[in-house]
Amino acid sequence: MADAALLGALVGGAISLATSLASTVGAEAFKQRREARNLAYAFQGGINAILVIVEERKYVNLINQAVQAGCAGHPLTAMKISAKRNYVELYNKNVDKLGLLHVAVAQRIPVFYTCVNSLLEDIDAMFAGNFDDLTQPELLAFYEGFQDLLFKTLRLGDELIGLISEKYPPSTFWINLPG
Repeated sequence: MADAALLGALVGGAISLATSLASTVGAEAFKQRREARNLAYAFQGGINAILVIVEERKYVNLINQAVQAGCAGHPLTAMKISAKRNYVELYNKNVDKLGLLHVAVAQRIPVFYTCVNSLLEDIDAMFAGNFDDLTQPELLAFYEGFQDLLFKTLRLGDELIGLISEKYPPSTFWINLPG
């Protein structure tokens, strides 16, 4: 009888330990998935905001017109656009959490924000007058390089928005509950 009671206590303890361990690990995994999803959605929103700003302010048209004018032999001047906000703040504040994200997303986000930062540095340099003394061919070459980087950055931003939607689809569990 004592052996049966001891065996029952051991089995009960093992079941309790396994249940506690499983619920703790499960809760942590759920928490990490939720944190990764929220982080991905934040980046998706931030990237989309940058793309919307570029579109609304017609930066692509502006650079296209400058390149076309330069190629046609018209005189070019350095654009004077001021970017006073920190458009990479979301990235800077969350770079340490990128490891939570799906590897395809985590690899592309730094590339996107580095490109955005490079474009902003060029805009700041133009605004500061650093390109005012360039020859026409040099300024045209700069604009063509800027245009190429801008197009690549916008494509990468669109790709990231789609990739985040694919890797982090909205949870349908709550949507399907009655009531």
